[in-house]
Amino acid sequence: MRRLLPALAAGALALLWLALRPGPVDRPAPGEAPPSAAPGAPALPPEARREGPARAASAGRPGRAEVGRAVAAEESAPQATPALSPVEAYRRYAVHPPDSRPLDARQSDLIDWNRRHEAPRPDPDDPGVTILFTADRFHVVGDQTLSPVLDVRRGEAPAAVRVAESVVELPDGRRIPFTLAPQGEVHAGVVRPAELDLDGPARLAVRVAFDAGAGPRHARIFAHYTPAAAVPARFGAPLGDRVVDGSLEVAVELHVETPGLYLIDANLFADGRPVAWTRTKPRLEAGTHRLPLRFFGKAITDAGLDGPYTVEQLRGALAAPGSTPPTVQVPPFAGAITTGAHPAGDFSSAEWDAPEKRDRIARLRRLEARGGPVVTTPAWRDDR
Repeated sequence: MRRLLPALAAGALALLWLALRPGPVDRPAPGEAPPSAAPGAPALPPEARREGPARAASAGRPGRAEVGRAVAAEESAPQATPALSPVEAYRRYAVHPPDSRPLDARQSDLIDWNRRHEAPRPDPDDPGVTILFTADRFHVVGDQTLSPVLDVRRGEAPAAVRVAESVVELPDGRRIPFTLAPQGEVHAGVVRPAELDLDGPARLAVRVAFDAGAGPRHARIFAHYTPAAAVPARFGAPLGDRVVDGSLEVAVELHVETPGLYLIDANLFADGRPVAWTRTKPRLEAGTHRLPLRFFGKAITDAGLDGPYTVEQLRGALAAPGSTPPTVQVPPFAGAITTGAHPAGDFSSAEWDAPEKRDRIARLRRLEARGGPVVTTPAWRDDR
């Protein structure tokens, strides 16, 4: 047993580091989040919450990547590296439960959840040229389209580009051409997966071959497509909201066609400002269900913003481990759900308390008693 202690301690330290590192991480199952924005923080404009990088480029606005880099440069610089005991480090993280935490504008992976993350890369033979091949979304469902964009630049100016081929590669080996044509400073096109005769969820490979003056170049992106016939569930009507045990519960119908484990995420806003995120993971049979979404009370009181609140970016998926893609998407809820005018004072400011939290603290205390590790993590300027 003594021989195992160093390995156990190292494993615990690694898990704590993953849980405690700041910033939006682990997109499929977000856990921690940076501290929520102060009540006086500027509202996130609707277009910044909903538009992808391709739409922003085609509209002549800064893309999501530029906005994200500017925010990250100002907000995420670590200011100190305090040494924390494992218990204290976990306590700081576990003020809120892992499935309902504060939300702020820096967490674009939760707000603009279907965004892509390609970035411009230099041409291998001409560092003065950058190449960006991206699209307006990653998950495509039913009749939705995918809008690829090729943006090649020399310095800040668009480069002259000749597109030789643009195709979508399907899992069965078919290569379906589509048109990628000049549109302003970029080349853009539209892919309609509903016309590709796919029976089930599929990973699509979108490829382009082009020449910007330095010889043939190739770029590729992927997208996950769920045909309408394979959609596992659909959101229905809102079923009201209430305060339950100091937290906000908002209910919505979910019509389930395919039974299984579902991953449902949603964001809470007040007057356009992000307040909280929540995730629920119900295992559901076929039929219509009342789906409760719980936003933890302290996440709301920390924001200090009164209702009415809006539930936005309500989305979900059926887990499909071992498949490609590993989830089958539920069409996002159309629009937003508006709650009653609850004052922030209606909610509890108490920290999260649960048997699993107490058990984790007890185990970490035992680790400390055996001379366990000290956790060092960057501190946020507004760290609580």
